[in-house]
Amino acid sequence: MTRAIASLAILMLISSRALGQVHGASQTGNGFLQTCSRNAAGTFQTGCISYFAGIADTLVQIELTKPQRDQRFCLPLGVVYGQMMDVTLDFLRKNPSVRHQPTPQLVWTSLVQAFPCSK
Repeated sequence: MTRAIASLAILMLISSRALGQVHGASQTGNGFLQTCSRNAAGTFQTGCISYFAGIADTLVQIELTKPQRDQRFCLPLGVVYGQMMDVTLDFLRKNPSVRHQPTPQLVWTSLVQAFPCSK
């Protein structure tokens, strides 16, 4: 039991360090694109999905507090974090002139463009 708790504590420390490194390097679109693009194996760097999920979840919750007519993006059923992250990374590659902006703002903009609400 003690060994399991120690192992869990070490895993949490390693994960929090990785997430902290991702957050620090990814505060703008430039850093996010560089740090969180898929590698040659087609996977994301450790911590990138967690960092992105935190941003995306917050943005979704903000949208859900608005009346439906004022919501700017509406995620279709079945959309997953990896898909939303691909949408954001694609947006950043196609719009280099805005990459200096904060990552959360760019995630929001990419989701609005990719998943607009039907009015």
